[in-house]
Amino acid sequence: MIRRLSSRTQRLDQSFLAEQLQGARSYRRIAGYFTSSLFEIAHEWLEPIPVVRIVCNVDLAPEDLKVAQLREARMLGRWNERSIEAESLRNRERYQRLDAFLAKRGQVIRVAPDSVCGFVHGKAGVIERADGRKVGFIGSMNETRHGWQAGNTTTRSCGRTIPRRVFPGSRPSSSTCGTRPARCRTPYAARSGAAVGATRSCFRTWTPMMRLPLPP
Repeated sequence: MIRRLSSRTQRLDQSFLAEQLQGARSYRRIAGYFTSSLFEIAHEWLEPIPVVRIVCNVDLAPEDLKVAQLREARMLGRWNERSIEAESLRNRERYQRLDAFLAKRGQVIRVAPDSVCGFVHGKAGVIERADGRKVGFIGSMNETRHGWQAGNTTTRSCGRTIPRRVFPGSRPSSSTCGTRPARCRTPYAARSGAAVGATRSCFRTWTPMMRLPLPP
């Protein structure tokens, strides 16, 4: 079943994301842009999911980077002046939630390098439901509050199981880096599965958000 949803007529965080994430086994996402504002709308849905993987582009908010670096500094037992500066950000709930997410899950937010992938702007995802079904979606929503609530977004999902040739067993060419999904006869869920699957072979080689240097 293919569903077409648009934030012009309904909030996608409530009509799609909340519905699909509740009780999910895994959430794999090519985000384009990512910000900690995501946790203002999706924290309670993401928290219990066993496996979460997010790939985003290098254009990250400095505040998010500072909080991520503070988390790594705490894990490694390091402390510096920037750590003190970042500590003040944790007075805001969205940064507290980002910090808690990274503390629990570690290096699950990865940054796809421009030098390999070009500027990642593609947006797709695959959610594995509790019953084993995989729901794929592709559209124009970034992994941000605005992207899920107010963007001009059309999301297409398919409740059928995504073929193993595109997810999760296959390993499409890593040169696509998830930005150019392979064509498939089962278009929307399969294409989003191919996009996410294309990142699996190089996910571990990409820079964790916690280790990305702050811009000068």
